[in-house]
Amino acid sequence: MSPTVVLLHGLGGNTWTLEPLRLYLKYYCQNPKIVVFNYKTDYETIRHVVEGVAAKLTHLVTAHEPLVVIGHSLGGIVALRLHRYFNVLHAIAVASPISKPILLSFSPLLNFRLLYKDLSVKPKEFIPPHSYLTVSASWPCAPFDGILYNNESILEPKCAKCIPWTDHRLVIVDPRLFTMIKNELNKMIIKDLIMTSVK
Repeated sequence: MSPTVVLLHGLGGNTWTLEPLRLYLKYYCQNPKIVVFNYKTDYETIRHVVEGVAAKLTHLVTAHEPLVVIGHSLGGIVALRLHRYFNVLHAIAVASPISKPILLSFSPLLNFRLLYKDLSVKPKEFIPPHSYLTVSASWPCAPFDGILYNNESILEPKCAKCIPWTDHRLVIVDPRLFTMIKNELNKMIIKDLIMTSVK
């Protein structure tokens, strides 16, 4: 059984920001069930955002259904924490502030400062029990995507990739990201087939 793919938008985003990725996955992957929905992002803490997403997702998938969760920015933080509520097999966090983002700490927008205040300076305590990939983006001149420095998007270097010559807002529609996600899904399907044939 192929896992259900859940796509999560970032802060202030909506399902339309994920539409190119959804269409690509629908066309190029082996007929996955894809779930995309809008969720509230104006909570005061990330824990509340995760709980809000989990509450909405319970109406769309079952608790034991295998999931691959892909999130952009704030959605990536949520993707890495949904295993507390669902059967997450794999998570992909794209341009997500895993550790406390330096620039957002100085944002004049109060909701940014409040929302990201509970991110750990030591993100390793949030390493999920399932497989995951963190994807950062960078401008050509610096390890920076316009919002985050690359090291703020990484939990562990062995589970991290970078897409150069792109931006925080544009990486979610970058064809290189689409290919990277398709390859991750295909690796999971092949691994599942091997495990099934061994049984």
